[in-house]
Amino acid sequence: MNSVVCISHVPDTESRIKVGADGRRIDETGLKFIVSPYDEYALEEAIRQKEKSGGDVTVLTFGPERAAQALRECLARGATKALHVKGESGEADALGIAKVLATTEASAPTQTAARLLTPDYAAPEQFHGGAITTATDVYALGVVLYELLVGARPKRDARSTAIDHVAGATAPSAALDRTTGDAGKRRRELRGDLDRITLTALAADQQRRYPSVEALAADLRRYLQGRPIAARGDGAMYRLRKFVQRNRWAVATAMFVFAVCIAATIISLRQARNALEQATRAQAVRAFLVGVFKQTSPDQNKGKAITAHELLDAGARQLAENREDPPEVKADLAEVIAGLYADIGDDERAQSLHEANIDQNRKDIPDAIRLRSLIGLSNIAERRGTLPVAQAYLAQGLAIAMNGTGVDPLDVSELRRRRIAIEGLANPVAAEQLAREALACICSHDEFVSPV
Repeated sequence: MNSVVCISHVPDTESRIKVGADGRRIDETGLKFIVSPYDEYALEEAIRQKEKSGGDVTVLTFGPERAAQALRECLARGATKALHVKGESGEADALGIAKVLATTEASAPTQTAARLLTPDYAAPEQFHGGAITTATDVYALGVVLYELLVGARPKRDARSTAIDHVAGATAPSAALDRTTGDAGKRRRELRGDLDRITLTALAADQQRRYPSVEALAADLRRYLQGRPIAARGDGAMYRLRKFVQRNRWAVATAMFVFAVCIAATIISLRQARNALEQATRAQAVRAFLVGVFKQTSPDQNKGKAITAHELLDAGARQLAENREDPPEVKADLAEVIAGLYADIGDDERAQSLHEANIDQNRKDIPDAIRLRSLIGLSNIAERRGTLPVAQAYLAQGLAIAMNGTGVDPLDVSELRRRRIAIEGLANPVAAEQLAREALACICSHDEFVSPV
């Protein structure tokens, strides 16, 4: 529906009106004119009908040049067209007004043909004579938003002497003055959502702009709230990023809890694996001992008594023939049998089993078993009186204790004790220094060290 609203340009109600010297006219010196409040109400009602049903709202006034200011105010409020009617003598009459409403002839003496607009804020369709819609208001607000963000209005295309070309606006983040001190920070703030909101409002094609001022305001509110804006679409990654930015503390807390849960799960799995390995090892040792004692049954030995040495020999043979147990289990059993051989005085058999456990070519033997075998070899070397050999074994054990994995602190304590004892035989001064280092470890609780 198209509407025509007649606008009166009247003195402000707070102004003091004086009669001119001729006694017939008002003295307009210093007098402020405004749109009549009654006409303002009529204009608002016409604009509401336009937004509801479509069409144009034309505002009409008559009088001198100052009356054009009333038309500008009406256009700013949402009117789509404006007419300023003047008679040949500068005054309007009823006949002139009727002619303007009834004809569009260029020769009509009472018709004003000039377009009323503010060039810096006018949309392209206003220059080209296109349809004036709410998208035109969106464009003007886009210029205002651009000016607030950048400090300057978007540049116009100056290729024509007439103002009928509007250049595509540069993104606010790119148009920002780079010479200011905080230009980098401000560009980062503008880049993205604010750029997209501003350029959408300033689109040359009306169909690409926001459909209404309310839609533009809603997108600005979404930006201030940290929510996804409508102008950016429904990209999953964009929405996820905005959600994280909006709830950074909650997301950080959730990520921390998730990381703790993952760490706890890994620790639990590792402990479960260690428990399973220990259970497997215990089962293998039990099966091994049962097998050893089966070989020494009265039926196997024809009623003869069996010695400890013969029992260990039977265990060593069974260990050598074992093809089922994992290498680390077999190495552990070999270290136990080697220690028992050493206890009954058979250092040769003990040394043979220990040396198999420290073979550098075997990568399947745990560091903890290598360390115990090196300590056992140092004990054998000490009993034979070859202290340099014992010191060499202990030096290898110290390297494993410092760099190895899964080493038992009790074995490390035994290693330190053996080093102090052997150094005391070979070099008392060095032994004292080692004792001081061991004492420092005890005081700092760096690791458990048994008393020397």
